[in-house]
Amino acid sequence: MRFNTQMAEQLIHNHAIMFDPDRGWALNTHKRYPRAPRSPFYIDLRAPLRSRPRFRRNTARYMEQLIEESGVFFHCISDAPQAVTPLVVALSDMTDVPMISPRLAAKGHGLGNEIDGFYEVGQSVIVIDDLRTSGRTLEEIIALYRRNGLMVSACLTLIDRAANEDNPRIGDVPYITGFRWSELLYFCRDRQVVTHELYDRCIRYPAELRAYVDAHEPIHAASSV
Repeated sequence: MRFNTQMAEQLIHNHAIMFDPDRGWALNTHKRYPRAPRSPFYIDLRAPLRSRPRFRRNTARYMEQLIEESGVFFHCISDAPQAVTPLVVALSDMTDVPMISPRLAAKGHGLGNEIDGFYEVGQSVIVIDDLRTSGRTLEEIIALYRRNGLMVSACLTLIDRAANEDNPRIGDVPYITGFRWSELLYFCRDRQVVTHELYDRCIRYPAELRAYVDAHEPIHAASSV
């Protein structure tokens, strides 16, 4: 899909993309590798998707367009809890497609279901998340749905910040994204949101983080970042 300048501007305007070259941010990876280099940028869709209704509606329309252009067929639409949940609720309302949600930590009481919502064995589902970093969470969701008799048609994220942006799959499932992080970063530099120096730091960071993980735990590197 062609780079959507209007959507990119909304991401910046609604503070979904932030920069801090001095302190940086700890990511989920830092729970396992606390000494890894901190990120000079942070992408946060959790807050604006909840507190900015117009941004949520516009993002839902954009995601609907991505799905239509992909030609993917599905019976259900799923979030990857919980950052993107408000967006998927809005998308389900817009398209009238039923929504289901995975429970990666299933309850030990009540029904004990691994999936919230109604579905039938053999149906197909598209899984939506806000970001891809390693794809690890999406892989877990794919496995959960498959062991419950569902087929996963595709995974879709708004932004791909993986070290390898050219990978069009999550395991054996097709992967679709709205923006590559390198494209968004170039856009930020073009709009003078970041300096050329900060741009260089940010563009190198995903590979630097992966290299750190590779050096400290080579066996698990492919699935840890």
